[in-house]
Amino acid sequence: MTVDILQFSFEIVFPVVLLALIAVIFLTSIKDKPPKGTEYMSTKEYMKEWMRSHGQAHDLDRIVEEIQQKGNPFGSIWTPIVVKNAKIFGKMGLTPNKVSVMSLLITFLIFYLTVIAGAHQPGGNPIERLTFGLLAIPAALLVLYAGITDGVDGALATLQKKKTKAGGWADGVLDRISDVLLLVSLIPGGYLVVLDVGLDFKWLAWTNIFLVFLYEYSRAKHFELGMVKIKALIAERPVRIILQSGALWAFGVNCLIDLIVIWASPVVDPGFVVYYTVVLNWVMVYFNMAFFAIMVICTVIECRFVWAELKQMDAAAKETAQ
Repeated sequence: MTVDILQFSFEIVFPVVLLALIAVIFLTSIKDKPPKGTEYMSTKEYMKEWMRSHGQAHDLDRIVEEIQQKGNPFGSIWTPIVVKNAKIFGKMGLTPNKVSVMSLLITFLIFYLTVIAGAHQPGGNPIERLTFGLLAIPAALLVLYAGITDGVDGALATLQKKKTKAGGWADGVLDRISDVLLLVSLIPGGYLVVLDVGLDFKWLAWTNIFLVFLYEYSRAKHFELGMVKIKALIAERPVRIILQSGALWAFGVNCLIDLIVIWASPVVDPGFVVYYTVVLNWVMVYFNMAFFAIMVICTVIECRFVWAELKQMDAAAKETAQ
């Protein structure tokens, strides 16, 4: 009886509560809409402000021009999208803190969809497995949207000149919660269990959670010690979001393809069975392996960079003292 109540609470009540809370955030923001015609800084001005806050106050025009060039996804794609959405949310009356909470609620919704789909993987009835696997598609889209809203809160705080230490702290804490939820959602169920060869790769997900925390803690600690320089690497949160969305997208689309093949043909081709087994059973394992490799390499580079910079700061402090 207790198990049934818990299952009902998670499968039915949990998503309804999440959607209701998101609706409340939007509805309570209507009264805070700014006057029509409210102007915000341009994307270029925002990028200059962002660079100043990250220890790059010199030669801003040249640096921003380089970042905005085509081929640089951060400057030409990611930042314009984030700033545009920040302006939209600002005109709707949303505050940076409300956007942060909404991003977290969306992440919980992603967690819900991913866990439900994973509960039916692998094995079991193929049609049931594939049908529930389709939930990975909306989860993949929500990962991208949550990633955008995750950057929007900071951008909105900058645009509205509402940057606070409390808000920055809360944003960092919520980001780490989101990091954990996106990775830990792959552990329940059978995403990382390959029955064909009798292997369980759930340890990879736990290891990746540890590496994300180590990488982000190193960054946070060096700011605490007065080091404002940063080294942008491919392990940054936007790239992690894209990787996680891509893995869910690949899983969901393959489930869709498999369902179409099964419905279209009464006799399943042996070649399809091989494809079904290799791709669907291993896609999340491949993602976690790639994630692991990226995090290990970038964490080592980040720690070496921080160590070298802090040693230089120590040397400069000694010279000043003498």
